[in-house]
Amino acid sequence: MTYILQLPLVAEMKGKYWFFALRLRNEPGVLSKVSGVFAKANVNILNGVHTIAEGGHADWVLLTDFTKSKVEPSELASKLAKMPEVIKVDYGIKVLGELGFPAFDFKLVFHNENVAVWRTTWFTTFFGGIARYFKESGEVFLYQTAYVAGYMISKWWMNKAKTNDPLKLIQLAGEALKVLGWIRDYEVVKFQDEPLEVVIRVKENIESRAHRNLNIKANCYFMMGLLAGYISGIFNKQMIAREPACEALGHEFCEYHITPYKAA
Repeated sequence: MTYILQLPLVAEMKGKYWFFALRLRNEPGVLSKVSGVFAKANVNILNGVHTIAEGGHADWVLLTDFTKSKVEPSELASKLAKMPEVIKVDYGIKVLGELGFPAFDFKLVFHNENVAVWRTTWFTTFFGGIARYFKESGEVFLYQTAYVAGYMISKWWMNKAKTNDPLKLIQLAGEALKVLGWIRDYEVVKFQDEPLEVVIRVKENIESRAHRNLNIKANCYFMMGLLAGYISGIFNKQMIAREPACEALGHEFCEYHITPYKAA
């Protein structure tokens, strides 16, 4: 089963929608009490994200539907603000055409770092466009850019995970890529220290999807560079990646072979 995590960022206006942002005391049962207020007012909570914020408080940003409620958003906000568990209440919606956006400021965070969201369609257009229009020079650009990024990412994860275990760090990268929507699944097929070689299989990576959508027969140079740079950072040794199997070329999966770089 695949669960859906819908971020409360943009709403198609199919009802009387309002965004709410609540800063709550971080105590057991608070979320239940607050959601009960929405339920009693017959307000449907469509989606939301609950996060522990700075200072130990909890922030809850959510999208609600007042279509079947006889209570006004201002009335509900006032009632919430009087609860001892609630520190602050913001609410509102900016409607542009048939889309609604939150009327208050917030930032997106992944593992205590600010992040930005880019739709998969935009990513695939970006990768596919470079592969189609810049060909070999585009492949070099994607590989080298991703290599540097992968190297830096490895150092970041080593610090965050508090481990230097190479296999665990490689698995950590796979799990992170899954969580962030870059791949559907992965498998570490081979991991050996002497001679050093890592083989990783990936299902439905974002780059191969781009090539298939645009009917481009090309390898995934960005993913190759990303993995080569990442594993280079883990071993503090310059690595190079090959992709003998690629979904964009008709294979069942993308397979990456990462080995030490040997100058010609």
